[in-house]
Amino acid sequence: MDVDQDITIMGGNRSLMRCVFSTLMLCLSHRYDIAATADASMANIRPGNGYPGKLAAYETSPQLQGNLERFSLTAGWFRRAPINPETYRYEPHRCPVNELPYLLFSPKRGRKPIPMVLYFGGTGEHGTNLVDQFHQTTIFAKLTDPKFQERHPCYVFAPMLPKGGVIRSALPGNVSALAALINDALYAVAGSLNSPPVDTNRFYLTGLSYGGVVAFELPCAFPGRFAASVPVSCFQSAFMIPKTQPGNYWLLYNESAYRSPEAKQTLVDLARTVEERGGDFRVATFPDTGHDAWSKAWREDRVWDWMFSKTTDGRPVDAVPAAGPRPVAPKQSSGALLDGADRLSAGRVEVSRDGRFWNRAAPFSRTTGTCAFIQRSPIRHLRVLPEPAKPEVLTLREIGVE
Repeated sequence: MDVDQDITIMGGNRSLMRCVFSTLMLCLSHRYDIAATADASMANIRPGNGYPGKLAAYETSPQLQGNLERFSLTAGWFRRAPINPETYRYEPHRCPVNELPYLLFSPKRGRKPIPMVLYFGGTGEHGTNLVDQFHQTTIFAKLTDPKFQERHPCYVFAPMLPKGGVIRSALPGNVSALAALINDALYAVAGSLNSPPVDTNRFYLTGLSYGGVVAFELPCAFPGRFAASVPVSCFQSAFMIPKTQPGNYWLLYNESAYRSPEAKQTLVDLARTVEERGGDFRVATFPDTGHDAWSKAWREDRVWDWMFSKTTDGRPVDAVPAAGPRPVAPKQSSGALLDGADRLSAGRVEVSRDGRFWNRAAPFSRTTGTCAFIQRSPIRHLRVLPEPAKPEVLTLREIGVE
């Protein structure tokens, strides 16, 4: 099926072409520098939309290392670039840090894009000591289990929130400083993963207590960014639900939580507002007292089946290909323009819908210097990431459209 779309080629010379295509043929030439210009300029990116930062290693203790190995997790830091207060409003009293430590589970390697589940702990799991993220382990035991991964392969990203941070914003559509930092960390981590790449059409949220509030707030602050949310043991006001793209929610709690008439009315208003605006709102309760509903909630397979059936654009998972193209072998070797092709140890093409999240399209042939793939979903951006055997400069030389 031909797709009519704009492609931005990120190379030594930027150009914009409009084309109707089903197959792209790209060639590399050993001539110009593209390494410094492969990424789009960050100058106009607002906090919360991929504001630049760096990923760094997290120094582990023996106790943390044991937990990481138990659940096949890794630990790291996201350190965002300084925010210019003259350009962007920044509220240090509501978000006292500009960095977040995190845990990450990565599934087995592959090419097909897969979802990412974001998990947020309660106030007892806030700070910078990632050991505290394991106050409860139900979520990690469930999502990293090989049987679960076989049914629902996914990444698990668990940023640790700062003590004293405030996730709620005052008005619908406003983005709190903490919500912006979380999303910048999400962009950085998701953008660093390519085997398999992250399906940006299927970001999922869950959290307990305060973390459940985060799972409610992020779809309200960034309508259309998150496909589904499973908040546990928490509240949200119908006032905060966006007028369009309200989100999909499955709230789980113990029956004692919404016992008062006021709480029951809050829940009724919330469900009606989400559904009237086109979202999906479900509720499940447990006949227990106390705050801990998560120990049971995350063991419910039907909840996860529901979550993994959702996509950001609303189409059923089976009816739409995962974000990003499916790599295919080149059908021909014509147009090989790489001088000394054996000097290219590796190289790949990546595509993006928004210029921030990139999905692997296909690798280059070491012998011909060509790359061909079928693009099955709309994209606006394309870039080449060469990895020469020795430090040298490469450039995107030619695009063939068939």
